[in-house]
Amino acid sequence: MKRLDISTGELLEAMIAGKLEDWNKLDFKMYLEENGLNNRESLRLLLEEIEKKIEETRDGVFIPEHERESLAILRKRLEGKPVAPEYVKHVEELEEEERIMEQSGKKSLYRAMEERGFFNDAHEIAVSTALQDGNMKLLKRYWEEAVLGKVLEFRDHVRGMLGDEEERRDGDTKEKPGENLLKWVFTNRQMALTCFYQGIKIGNEYKGTEILKAFGSKNTSGKKLSSVYNQIKTESGRTGAGGSVRSNNHKIKNFEIVIEYFNKNQGKVPDGLLADFKKLKENIEKNS
Repeated sequence: MKRLDISTGELLEAMIAGKLEDWNKLDFKMYLEENGLNNRESLRLLLEEIEKKIEETRDGVFIPEHERESLAILRKRLEGKPVAPEYVKHVEELEEEERIMEQSGKKSLYRAMEERGFFNDAHEIAVSTALQDGNMKLLKRYWEEAVLGKVLEFRDHVRGMLGDEEERRDGDTKEKPGENLLKWVFTNRQMALTCFYQGIKIGNEYKGTEILKAFGSKNTSGKKLSSVYNQIKTESGRTGAGGSVRSNNHKIKNFEIVIEYFNKNQGKVPDGLLADFKKLKENIEKNS
């Protein structure tokens, strides 16, 4: 039987350590109910604790640069090429900065990756490719997916619970899309899809207008956005493929854009989004 009588701090640590990979939405629900974390105030405090833990974990790892830059200097010298003194000084400063970060308790990305290892064959292949390409940002993202994946799932579940609680209290959810949305230009359907997979309900015209403002959209009809949202709430509205080739291509493009947003700004694409996208493409193939 799974333990439910542990603190949220211990729970998050266990998730980060990879000890709760088999936990799912039912386990999250049982844990929240068992510990009395099922009202608006407690859920908000819990969400703050989760967000803080995510940021602490991300900030606890740095991308090492000294080793790579030192090898670049060595390569130039072996080739008989001049190396600017200020460049050498910069690399020496990098070494000192990384040493100080390690003394403060932070880990280099390489060390953090080695400690965690791979969680499946696809992950190993992806990491190996990124290493060959020297894509450090992508490597850090892969590490975050491995370490924070379950924590992000838990956060999404709490957000959903919070939205449900506030809807019961106020008749409509008060949750809004993240500020990162302001950097993206979305159509009504893309906004509706993003909100749907974030667990943000657009129940009426007023809420639709709030969402449009949060997205920084030039669209002004909250009623229309709410209508689009109500359409995509049904499975057929998301995965139906009975339209023209052009219409189906638009649906695929919408999903691709929303997936890209979650990938870049949330660190993880919701499983439901990926499943629906797969089903949409399967339905399109059947109808073509």
